[in-house]
Amino acid sequence: MLGALFKSLTSGFSVCLERVKRLPSCESKTFEVCFDPQSANLPLGKVDVLLPIKVRGGPTFQVRLRAMVAEPSLCVSRDRLEFSAVQCGQFLGSGGHVWVG
Repeated sequence: MLGALFKSLTSGFSVCLERVKRLPSCESKTFEVCFDPQSANLPLGKVDVLLPIKVRGGPTFQVRLRAMVAEPSLCVSRDRLEFSAVQCGQFLGSGGHVWVG
């Protein structure tokens, strides 16, 4: 069973999780994670948070959420405005399965 919504005002992460009952064997459930460092007024640097997902009648799984808060640089001249490269929407992760016997 998953909680309805996890939003951490201090970490900038929000996760939308639907409540799941009796998920069939070999099935999975997708959820969305968003990161908004401005809403949490975060300084530049790394953010590292553990998201607990409780399985009714089973263990609690800790999902690690990580992000890097960065500020793009800006170069201005008389005839050109140039931004440095900005990475957005980058994802690094892996899927996992929980088998309930």
